[in-house]
Amino acid sequence: MGVSHVPIEVKMPKLGLTMETGRIVEWKKKEGDKVEEGETLLVVETEKITNEVKSPASGIIAKILASPGDEVPVGQVIAIIVESPEELEKTRKESALPKAVTAETVEKSTEKKASTPTEGQPAIATVSGTAGLVKRPKSTPAARRLAARYEIDLSKVKGTGPRGMVTEQDVRRYLEEIETQEKKAEAVAPPVLSKPPSEEVTAVGPVKGRLMEPSPMRARIASNLYKSYSQAIHTTLFMDVCVDKLVELRGMIAKEKRPSITAFVVKAVAEALVKHPYMNAGMINGKIIMYDDVNVGVAVALEDGLIVPVIKHADKKSIGIISREIEELSRKARDGTLSIEDVEGSTFSVSNLGMYDIDYFAPIIFPGHAGILGVGRLRDVASPGEDGGVVFKKCMTLSITFDHRVTDGAQAAMFLKTVKRYLEEPLELLLGL
Repeated sequence: MGVSHVPIEVKMPKLGLTMETGRIVEWKKKEGDKVEEGETLLVVETEKITNEVKSPASGIIAKILASPGDEVPVGQVIAIIVESPEELEKTRKESALPKAVTAETVEKSTEKKASTPTEGQPAIATVSGTAGLVKRPKSTPAARRLAARYEIDLSKVKGTGPRGMVTEQDVRRYLEEIETQEKKAEAVAPPVLSKPPSEEVTAVGPVKGRLMEPSPMRARIASNLYKSYSQAIHTTLFMDVCVDKLVELRGMIAKEKRPSITAFVVKAVAEALVKHPYMNAGMINGKIIMYDDVNVGVAVALEDGLIVPVIKHADKKSIGIISREIEELSRKARDGTLSIEDVEGSTFSVSNLGMYDIDYFAPIIFPGHAGILGVGRLRDVASPGEDGGVVFKKCMTLSITFDHRVTDGAQAAMFLKTVKRYLEEPLELLLGL
């Protein structure tokens, strides 16, 4: 008689300290496929990066519980691995998951997150056969979001997931059925419910255009920055900085070793954060947090959004090291090879739009930060000379957007003034004065 092995549960991993859910981008294996321990099993997207998830064990994929596009809470079971063909066949014959990973267990794992409806999403519930007992139909988080978006009663949607769980595909199928019925009825009025946005032609008044789903990265950027902008009290100050000495100093360094302007800015910001720790802070859940480390995030523009890799302990690094790290992290960002460690743990951020010929701007604070520094382009500015004539100086405009809940205008101004002094006197920055 053979030995029966316990099936292996594959759970949504926690790929970062702030990660609560992950979106499944792609399964590299399908049910019935063999997989080796450490082999890439699927690709998961968090709010910051896309990451490959390795198989925790060798065996055969017996069951996949979440589909591409589903948003899954950390710790929820997403697949089952068995060790032998016999166990795979047994699982198929039983047509049910082992007790440890039944649909009820999966539902309970998400119940805490789903019990309180998010703002703008009404709670959807049905009445069971027991009088007075109200409960939510079993459904995936993605299905609940889509249903709330189109005001769909999930009790009317037939679930095809494990133990009748309603999936996102079930809700989309239900929407398509409604659209088909309305077309058959040839309703004169436009339908209340329509197909989820895709690249379809629509009209806004006399103007036609295409509706497109935002990319996952764009959707997450929108969500995070809207959350920041709607909660933080954004206030922006501007200050011109003349950097003739900095430009001269850079010109004295061999081109292949020459640090970028952004590297000088990051170092100046790091030193200023040490002197003004109230800016190396943030507000989380109504409380101010003062960060111990000085980790500066540097915004990097991508084709479909932006990402903010982090220079860890920037106050303890030289400008040359910071410059090389920025260059390497930017390359990894464009190649899509950033790790979660590369983008986690920032305490302040810098956004440089000077390369796009932007003079000045008011950037949006990243969640959990007290402020963000904006950097404009380097430009020639006419100034009065000592002999009464006109001289041109190399200047750029810095902006500090700060959260007025955490700090005040005078403190933010002093911080910005310190950054300005370091950039105008770069030798002090190099010598740590």
